[in-house]
Amino acid sequence: MSKTKPKPKVETEYQVYRRRWAMLLCYILAMFVAQLLWIEFTAITSTVSFAYGGPFADKSLISLLTIEGPLVSFVLSFPFGAAIDKWGWRNPIGVSTAALAVIGILRAFSPSLLILLISQIAISICSLAAFNGISKLTTQWFPFHEGATAQGLGTLSVFLGIMVPLFLSPILVNSVGNPILNSFGSLQYTSLIYGFITVAVAVIFFAVAREKPPKLPELRVEEEKISLRKGFSRILRVKQFWVLALVFLGGFATYLGLTTWIGGIVASNEPFFQKFLELYFAQYNPIVVPFLLSQSQVQGGVVGALITLGGIIGCMILPAISDRINRRKPFILLAAVAGPPLVYIIGVTNLGVMNGLIVMIAAFLLGFFLLSALPIGFQMAMETKAVGPILAGLAIGGLYTFGNLGGGVGPLVMGVFQTSSLTYIFSQLLYWANYITILSQFWWYILIPSIPIDLPGSFYLAIIFVVIVGIIVIVAALFLKDTHAEKLETHAKAKAKT
Repeated sequence: MSKTKPKPKVETEYQVYRRRWAMLLCYILAMFVAQLLWIEFTAITSTVSFAYGGPFADKSLISLLTIEGPLVSFVLSFPFGAAIDKWGWRNPIGVSTAALAVIGILRAFSPSLLILLISQIAISICSLAAFNGISKLTTQWFPFHEGATAQGLGTLSVFLGIMVPLFLSPILVNSVGNPILNSFGSLQYTSLIYGFITVAVAVIFFAVAREKPPKLPELRVEEEKISLRKGFSRILRVKQFWVLALVFLGGFATYLGLTTWIGGIVASNEPFFQKFLELYFAQYNPIVVPFLLSQSQVQGGVVGALITLGGIIGCMILPAISDRINRRKPFILLAAVAGPPLVYIIGVTNLGVMNGLIVMIAAFLLGFFLLSALPIGFQMAMETKAVGPILAGLAIGGLYTFGNLGGGVGPLVMGVFQTSSLTYIFSQLLYWANYITILSQFWWYILIPSIPIDLPGSFYLAIIFVVIVGIIVIVAALFLKDTHAEKLETHAKAKAKT
């Protein structure tokens, strides 16, 4: 006698609770501090270099402080997504946030760059629970018609956690100490401030967050739970997932490539005469070094923060509009089409008086369209018939896997284009010529044993690479199927069965 397939269970009792917004706020806080700790050093790499060896600091380890995040996520996003599907969102995120609090404080006392990097990798691992938990939270607490809005507000915390340290870290290292003469103390106080913020968030999370309400927020068909192997196999057979994965790969490569190299990009677009003057003043006037160093870091940080600020505002607006008009694909296409021209403007324009305003507007618009497409893409994946709420965590983990692959490869490829440019080769010859000159001035070498102002190479080919990636994303987005109408039909059938 053949086994009959069990029929899906239709939940008939439901209620929408006001507490759902408190649950979402708990998630936002947890995701915010995870990003805060990860991005802490991105805009202050020069201070990190001075704190851990000056001219003897390992530049490759410093660059890995940011690049390791996407690489760790690429390896572990799928397993964490499966864990969210199995154990829910509260316990994994709560435990991870508590671990982040401990790591955030202890790493302030890191004796070496290697230990600092290990702590950064641990932070990236703990952050994955929060990254993958948003879709499970929204399916547990929010009705279907609020799905993209809740995803947008939850994803907002990702970009808020990136924007704040890009702007705040350079300010903190200059206000709580001297980033040149007492760089380690300055860096330590900054890390402790971020660490204690994380402790407060962990306490709030455990006090307030709950896994799910007593009743579901709407009528829905609940599938029987399936094994990890079958769920993984089902998702990989869905064409929509692969198209979204390619879109996420290109989007992450664009965003993390720009934010990783934004300081160098801004500096490389300065007129060469201006860069030469900065190098000259750094050599012969030690008193202006902190100013020049801070100016370079802050300028790049402001442009990066504007990209992220645009994403924050976009996440508050576009997903809600998407819910209201019952469409997803147009917003993904809009983000894809807006990307290449805005990236080109940011990448090749110098920050003069008028040009600076153009760059800032372009940075804001890029974030507004590109980053707000992230939660809409998540919701689109979850609305795909073969995925649904039962595999939400695994699907989001998969999209993060491919997105972080782009986020890891994109900055690396941009760096290769920069270091292979003729401008970079010439600037390095000039750099070492001045370094030899400085060695003859023993008093200056004792004060600052390296040249803190470096001349970056050209990022023009790197920007062209990102533009080409954006064009590929446009083509891929055309093959997406708008899933919202399909989900509404499924929702109506569930209601009819009751």
